Amino acid sequence: MLAVRKVCEGIEGERAGTLRCNDHYPGENLLLLLSL
Repeated sequence: MLAVRKVCEGIEGERAGTLRCNDHYPGENLLLLLSL
């Protein structure tokens, strides 16, 4: 979960990234990264 949060923070920023990670599942975050 820490890794997922760090990835989201790098893209969206600390606050937005943390919220994104909490709203979406880890699998969905990985799919979004692959899409980019």
